[in-house]
Amino acid sequence: MHVVIISYPLPAAARTPAALLEQFHSLTGWAEALVAAGARVTVAQRFHHDAELQRAGVRYLFVRDGARPLPRAWQIPRRLHRAALAAMPDLVHLQGLIFPLQTRALRAALPPRVALAVQHHAGDPPAPNGPRGRLQLALARLGLAAANGFLFTCEELAAPWRAAGIVRAGQPVYPVLEASTALRAPAEPAAQLRGAPALLWVGRLHPVKDPLTVLEGFARALPALPGAVLSMAYGSEELLAAVRERAARPDLAGRVELLGRLAQPQLAHCYAAADLFVLGSRREGSGYALIEALACGLPPAVTAIPAFRAVTGDSVGAHWQPGNAEACARAITGVAAAGREAGRAAALRRFGAALSWEQVGRDAVAAYADLRGRQCASR
Repeated sequence: MHVVIISYPLPAAARTPAALLEQFHSLTGWAEALVAAGARVTVAQRFHHDAELQRAGVRYLFVRDGARPLPRAWQIPRRLHRAALAAMPDLVHLQGLIFPLQTRALRAALPPRVALAVQHHAGDPPAPNGPRGRLQLALARLGLAAANGFLFTCEELAAPWRAAGIVRAGQPVYPVLEASTALRAPAEPAAQLRGAPALLWVGRLHPVKDPLTVLEGFARALPALPGAVLSMAYGSEELLAAVRERAARPDLAGRVELLGRLAQPQLAHCYAAADLFVLGSRREGSGYALIEALACGLPPAVTAIPAFRAVTGDSVGAHWQPGNAEACARAITGVAAAGREAGRAAALRRFGAALSWEQVGRDAVAAYADLRGRQCASR
């Protein structure tokens, strides 16, 4: 089976094809996982100029299409679509449910025998609030009706899209993990995190990630874990001032370390040095940091959102309801009480059984084969 992956996002800082591929770990990881599962793979990517390269068995086509990070709602990247069509795919995989008019135009350009799968990458359907919201919802229903099927991390994440009438009854949804990671814990971690236990947060300091509830939950867990310290690595700082203010109060003074932005090798050492991973996300498409933590053998105390439950499979760590600091504290103390070695073994088992790139590739190829069979049978 020949799969063509279409990717519209174009980071302005990526001035060369190699730089873009280094930045898009999930794109290259997904493509290479498909190759390992037996598919032939071409990636068609919007870019600043035309280029082509081969890497790890994947053909990458870079197609000049302006310099905007994303196409405008009405802009159809016809050169990119023509390049995908010229590759003669059996199935086209479009990244993202946020391009309804582009999805419709792409389906119209493809031969009937070619299936079109669209993958969800976090986010909720448009809400019909005001004229703009109603227009966005109408466009989503119109455009995504052209897809033959969808990939979501889990069926539960598809539910609001079904309820909104965007994903229709005749369009199958395949539960395939959004991404995985090649990150692994080093045998000898160079990082030394404070605390017994040492807790680790990795994520943006953003309201959707809800670090303030995590800090409140950590404060309530401290009487049961008097030696604990929470280290926080973060890539954005929307709530940094509020986090600093909360961490400076007497009940948390000296118990929170703000690490800032860390590169992947540094993160691997932190995952290996920590005893417990904690996140307070209110929604996710999958949860890259959680997947990395499990790959490195770090047991989690994370929110009971659909994506996190799909990642952990309810077989490792503990879950707590978003926004509930008391439940967060109970989850932290419960995972800590289970012991580091037992938690490490459970995390590694879960990753190996369901979360590796190899497994993602097998799941995706199986979904593609089913969708292509449906498409061929309908012609």
